Amino acid sequence: MQKLPKQIENRIAEINAMLPQIANLDHFVYTYAGGTWPYLINIEPIQINGLKVIIKAMDEKVNYKTNYITREAYKASDPDNLENLKYDLSVILRAFKKALK
Repeated sequence: MQKLPKQIENRIAEINAMLPQIANLDHFVYTYAGGTWPYLINIEPIQINGLKVIIKAMDEKVNYKTNYITREAYKASDPDNLENLKYDLSVILRAFKKALK
C-alpha cells in the first residue's frame, strides 16, 4: 500500500500546530503566491485520509476568489497532485511563519 510521504505529513503537522497562534493574530494572513492580488489564507486544520489530503477554507462565505485555498483535495498517488500539494503547503507554511514573526 502506498503511503503519504513523511515530508508532507511533517509539513501538515507543522501547519496544523500553528493554527491556534494564527487564530490569535490581530490581522489576517495573506500571500501573493496566487498572483498580483493578496490571497487570504484562513484554513481549517488540514485532514489526511489515506493518500487524500483535504485543505478547506475556514470561512466559505468569503468570496472564493480572495481565498488562496477554497476547497482542495489532493490525491498523493497522482504525481501532479503531489507536486501541487507540496507547493501549496510551502506557500501556507511560509505565510504563517512570516505572520508569526
